[in-house]
Amino acid sequence: MKKNLIRNIIKSALFVLFTVLTVYFFTYYSVLRPAAYGALYKEYISASLVIIICFQNYFVLFPILYRKRKFLLYAVLTVLSALFAAIAEEVLVFPQVSEIIHQINDMTTKEYSIILAISLFTRNLCFVGFFFLIRLLEDVAQENMEINDSLKRINNLVIAKTDNSKNKNEIITIPLNNIVYCQQKENYTYLFTTDGSKYNRNCSLSNFANQLGDQLVVRISRSVIVFYKHVYSYDNNDVYVEISNQEDVIGFKITDAYRGNAMKLLRKHTKPKQNSKSTGEESNETLYLKESVEITNENETFFTKNEKNTQFLLEYINLHPVCKGSDIANHIQVSLSTVNRILAQLKAGGLIEYVGSKKTGGYRVIPPQSPETPQTPPPPRNE
Repeated sequence: MKKNLIRNIIKSALFVLFTVLTVYFFTYYSVLRPAAYGALYKEYISASLVIIICFQNYFVLFPILYRKRKFLLYAVLTVLSALFAAIAEEVLVFPQVSEIIHQINDMTTKEYSIILAISLFTRNLCFVGFFFLIRLLEDVAQENMEINDSLKRINNLVIAKTDNSKNKNEIITIPLNNIVYCQQKENYTYLFTTDGSKYNRNCSLSNFANQLGDQLVVRISRSVIVFYKHVYSYDNNDVYVEISNQEDVIGFKITDAYRGNAMKLLRKHTKPKQNSKSTGEESNETLYLKESVEITNENETFFTKNEKNTQFLLEYINLHPVCKGSDIANHIQVSLSTVNRILAQLKAGGLIEYVGSKKTGGYRVIPPQSPETPQTPPPPRNE
């Protein structure tokens, strides 16, 4: 924060210096004000027009249009601002210099007016172009600085607590480049690493994300951030991350509130290992599961993209015996057709069965049979 303050002070001082020098040179050097040669007029107004279009380009047109890659609109508005400033200055000074036009041989008033406008317009474009180059170089330097800071941070260690039953709350350090994604529950941020471990920090996800910066992570929902380094693929709805030491590819749903910024950052900072189009084609066959991760919030969606979908569904039926396919679909927010397809696979494999009538019955897990222990009915469902 101290560096930003010093940078802003230096930048403000340079703007003041530019303003003072522009007024000075416009007052004493006619080469910058060809229309004023040998005539009396308010040099300060002419200098002010140039200062206005320079600052307008630096503070308004460049960040709003050029940074957002609206290059054509930026070029058009830049040229128009330089032209309007030239016309305004000519209207201001032309009556005062019209008396000396007769001294210029073989030139009519109209011809002189056109030449004057072109010279003023060219001068204005040079000033605006100079400011454009300064802003462009400043942006490149800022981006390189952020990248360097990110590369330094990526080798740093994060202090966190273990979240397993064996070493509960043991304080350790984790390399940042080992973290795949983070989730928030209440006031804690949970970190999931490449080896499948889970850690926690006593801080909000927003604060942790701000410390890391947009160069390292992207926030895709209120309670989830993912690291660019581990992004496997993405589309407009989902982001898939890859855990190095496991075969799982884990995905998260991008919520509407974060979609615009998330897509912009993902396109800028990631090179997905799989084409986004193929990911989108497979997303209709993907089972979205809320209970697969302990800390997942009710409004967030977590899913796995592999054969273990059937195992998650089997565990759900085991916890909720005599449940219907519609109950499962409503709980995990998946289309009923997808749930029915997986239920049919489980039923064909002899893992589940449908008990009771079509109206009041439901699915249950078939318990393993043994000669000593007779099969017992499932316990009643807890409402």
